[in-house]
Amino acid sequence: MTDFTQTIKQHLDSLSRNQRLVAEYIINHLDAIPFTSIQELARLTETSVASVVRFTQTVGYKGFSDFKDSLADQVKHRLRREDFYQKLDGTESSMAQVANQEILNINETIKNIHPDLMKKTIALIDSAEQVHTLGLGISNILAQLLAYELTQIGIRANTLLSGRLTLKEQVLSLTEKDLLIGFSYPPYSEETISALEFASEKNIPYIVVTNQLTAPSALQANLTLVASSENLLYTNSISAICVLINEITTGCAVQNKARTEEYFKGLNEINNKNQFRS
Repeated sequence: MTDFTQTIKQHLDSLSRNQRLVAEYIINHLDAIPFTSIQELARLTETSVASVVRFTQTVGYKGFSDFKDSLADQVKHRLRREDFYQKLDGTESSMAQVANQEILNINETIKNIHPDLMKKTIALIDSAEQVHTLGLGISNILAQLLAYELTQIGIRANTLLSGRLTLKEQVLSLTEKDLLIGFSYPPYSEETISALEFASEKNIPYIVVTNQLTAPSALQANLTLVASSENLLYTNSISAICVLINEITTGCAVQNKARTEEYFKGLNEINNKNQFRS
């Protein structure tokens, strides 16, 4: 049976901005769409009936009715599947509630990241002369984590830090042979968005890691990786994002085993020479 979420995501590159808004809403409200009229969907997404029709045709259907009928059939069976981690049950402790939310975030991220999308991400990183990560606030911590992990497998990577120079000023020195990876989570940083838009103007390829396909930083990105950050508090949860970072690093290590092994060999030599003696 067709997986509508994956089908939609495979066509993202060919969707207009309004069609992406429709796609984002449908992905987040799959169960409700079979009971939603085309006019109501257009209103909820602040688009138009024409945008909804063009979206359904772009992803391979004759029109909205055909799409909705097919989706209704999937919804009837979807809840029977147990493809992902199961929520903890039988407890109301605060730790269990937090754990449940993290499990939901990880499950949602697994569904968001199609294997083909991960392959494209790894290919872009592997072909870049140097990888530069960026982000502000919690996104800065995540950007530094990814750069660190990539460095540990022999990839030239660093994090652009806002300070003496703005992020946009630092992007000025990048070339089309580099790769920029931006982390952008609510509240979205205008400086991050501006730096990524500037990278697009300079034809510097960039990947965005964010919480939704319609995030401001995602609209011009070469690739968008959606990692859920829902939290019981007002802050962003980072568990699912860290899982994604580890997956990227692992994939890159496997993609170029020779480079990874050579780097590990060098690290071992350094550690052996620098061991502390009592």
